[in-house]
Amino acid sequence: MPLGEVKVLCGDDRYLINNRVQSIIEEIRGLTGQDPECVFIDGDDLGEEELFDLLSFRPLFGHARVLILRRLPWLDSGSATRKTKKPGTAEQILLQYLEAPNPFQTVVLVTSSLVSDSQLVKQLKKRGVIEEIKTPNKRELQAWVKSEFAKRGVEADKNLVETIAGSGWDMWAMQNQIEKISLASGKERLGMAEARELLDLRDEVRVFAFIDALFDRDLRAACQAVGGLFAQGEPPVLMLYILTRQFLLVAQAKALKEKGTPVSEIESALNLKHSFVTRKLLRAAERFSWREIEAVFQYLLDADKALKWRGTLDERMLFEVLAVEICRA
Repeated sequence: MPLGEVKVLCGDDRYLINNRVQSIIEEIRGLTGQDPECVFIDGDDLGEEELFDLLSFRPLFGHARVLILRRLPWLDSGSATRKTKKPGTAEQILLQYLEAPNPFQTVVLVTSSLVSDSQLVKQLKKRGVIEEIKTPNKRELQAWVKSEFAKRGVEADKNLVETIAGSGWDMWAMQNQIEKISLASGKERLGMAEARELLDLRDEVRVFAFIDALFDRDLRAACQAVGGLFAQGEPPVLMLYILTRQFLLVAQAKALKEKGTPVSEIESALNLKHSFVTRKLLRAAERFSWREIEAVFQYLLDADKALKWRGTLDERMLFEVLAVEICRA
C-alpha cells in the first residue's frame, strides 16, 4: 500500500484488524526504508479541527506517517454516539482529502460497520479502498488454530484444536494459549490429555484480553473484559498488579526502541521469552506517547490508592473508569 492512499478496514475482530494495520505499516516501511511515524486516534473524541489538522500533516524532513483513525462515530453505523455527532463537516473534510491526499501520509480508517447512506462511504466504495475484515467461521477458526500450532512445530490433535477454537476467547487469547502450550510441552505432537494441565481455561486469559484491549484503546472490548474478570471472581489487586507490570514493560520497550536498540536486544533486556509478547509491547509503545504513559501511571496509582482505602468502593466501577481513562489518555 503506497503512501498517499486511504484504506478503510471494516470488521469486528481486533486481532485481524491489528494484523492488517501492522502489515500496512510494514509495507510503508519497505517502501521508504525507514520506520514510519504511527499515529493512532480514537474517533470518539475527535473534533473537526483536529481531524483537519491531522490530515494536513506535512513533515519537515520527508518522514512518512501512517494515521490510523478508529471508531469514527459519523462513519460507523453501529456507533452509540453517532446521533450526537454532525457528519457533514467531518465528511466534507475527508471527501476533500480524498481529492488531494497527502503524499507523505497513509490514512487507515477502522470501523466495525459503515453508514450505507453516507456520501463519503459511497466515494470510498467507488474508489475500491474498503477492505472487509471478516471474523472467521468455525471451520476457518479451527484451521487457523491448527496452523498456529504448526508454525511452532507442533501437530495438535483434533480434540485440542476444537477445544481452543470453541473456547470463546478472542484470537489474541487463543494465540497466547497456543504459544504457551507449545513452548511448555516441548512436544512435536500434542493431544488434549497432555495439554489439559497447561491449558488455562480461566485466569490470565481474560486479564490479558483486558490488557490487550487497553493497549488498543478499545474501550468497548476493555469494559467487556472487566465484566468477565469480575464475573469469574478475579482478585482486583492482582489485576491491577499485572496491568501495572505490563505498562512498565511498555515504557521500558519504548525507551529502548527510541535509543535504536534492536528487537532481539529489547527481548533480552526485558527478559521476554516470546516474540509475540515483544511485538505487542512495541505496538503499544507506538500508540502511547510519553505524556500519555505518564498519565496512565497516574491513573494506575490513583486506582491502587482507591483499592487500599476501599471502604464501600465499587471495584468493578473502578476498573471501568480506569479503562475509560487509559483508552482516552
